[in-house]
Amino acid sequence: MGLPPDSRDSRGAGCPAPPIGPFPTWADPSLPNEYGGDSAHPAFANLDPAWAGLLASRMPKTLRTGVGHRFQWHPRHGELAIGGNGQTEPSEIGSVPTGLQYVLDLTLAAMPDGQGGEASGLLVTGIRPDGRSSVRFAPYDPATDPDSAIVFADVLPPALPGEIYSAAGIVDGLLYVFEAASKEIRRFVDTNNDGTPDAPDASALPVSVANVFAVMPTPVYGFMTGPFGPEADFLTYRARYAYVLNVESGHLKVVTTPRSAAPRPIVYRRLGAKQTKIRVFYHEERSLQAFRKTSTGWDAVSAVERTPATRNYVDLTVSKYFSDGDIIVIRDANDSSISTEELKVGPRKILFFKRPYTLASVGETLFLAGDGFDAATSTIQVHFRDDSNYQVTGLSATLSPSGLSLRIPSLPPGLTQAHLLVTVIDSRFETNALTEIDVVPATP
Repeated sequence: MGLPPDSRDSRGAGCPAPPIGPFPTWADPSLPNEYGGDSAHPAFANLDPAWAGLLASRMPKTLRTGVGHRFQWHPRHGELAIGGNGQTEPSEIGSVPTGLQYVLDLTLAAMPDGQGGEASGLLVTGIRPDGRSSVRFAPYDPATDPDSAIVFADVLPPALPGEIYSAAGIVDGLLYVFEAASKEIRRFVDTNNDGTPDAPDASALPVSVANVFAVMPTPVYGFMTGPFGPEADFLTYRARYAYVLNVESGHLKVVTTPRSAAPRPIVYRRLGAKQTKIRVFYHEERSLQAFRKTSTGWDAVSAVERTPATRNYVDLTVSKYFSDGDIIVIRDANDSSISTEELKVGPRKILFFKRPYTLASVGETLFLAGDGFDAATSTIQVHFRDDSNYQVTGLSATLSPSGLSLRIPSLPPGLTQAHLLVTVIDSRFETNALTEIDVVPATP
């Protein structure tokens, strides 16, 4: 593609860039933020409904630059709203066209310029007026004031009909794109020696992220440079992990890596007396085993279990109940240097939901698996995080020792998607069990 010649220098010769337009009415800060969670967006019509809802739940987005300017986008519009900090800069500066009908994502990027350097700019993904998905770039120095020199041009040829480029990013000179219909991460390289990635990387074939998470599939929301290499951003609750994009046998692979420098397994939840299972995370396939400290050393208290390649955790079944005060470690059965720290067992069985996050439809009866529950000593609280004033009435919920059966209530008025917080308060414990449900309308 190469950079647009008239955009390398905002004062360069040639046809003048289009002027900044008026500040869009949809970005008026006095209006309600009513365009988030737009799972009925026409761009998402052919997507898996669960993935469409998850992608829509993060819209809209505001990108802030180094001098306090903000670029806001709206999934039903094609221009970017430019605003300032409202103090030294006006809060409403104007708008700039992207050439798209719908903007789905926007990020800062450093694009190779074909001359051994890089050009800072804005990378946008979305849908063109002809219905095809596109990735576009505009050179822009985030340390300067936005002006009329923000001009977007296609980086890649448009996607095939039905494909949706919902996020993109440039890491170490390579372009990574998430195609939401196939749930694939794709990598692009420079094939015409102009410095700009323009064609699929044949040495790193796409990878599906449909099964990266066993708890709940999650789309990719962006890409970044991390301490371990290029990373995919899933915006998950497990921020202590990096999702590194490696190349193995000619294919991209998502490798889950703890952000800690120490190669330690990580135990999910603290340990409690009479507990019979331990969920352990590790970023690669390993043979793990639990050991209990004794006066003479360490005794194995579980069989050896291997973390599968398809997920990054394993449930170890212990051969005997833990007791209050026991000291436990989890080690690699073949390499004792890969070990947790010493973990002290608490005085009682732990109360928790096994899934911290899930997706459900209004009216659906959902079983939320957990451990340690007792209906006689518990109170169930359910409320929507998005509307604290909305009271859930007529709650249908049944608590058993292994979990909670819950009928998903109606959404608060005016919302097409919302987050339901479910809390079990048990008088026997100091801490509560909490899980979150992303609620969407029932499928017609």
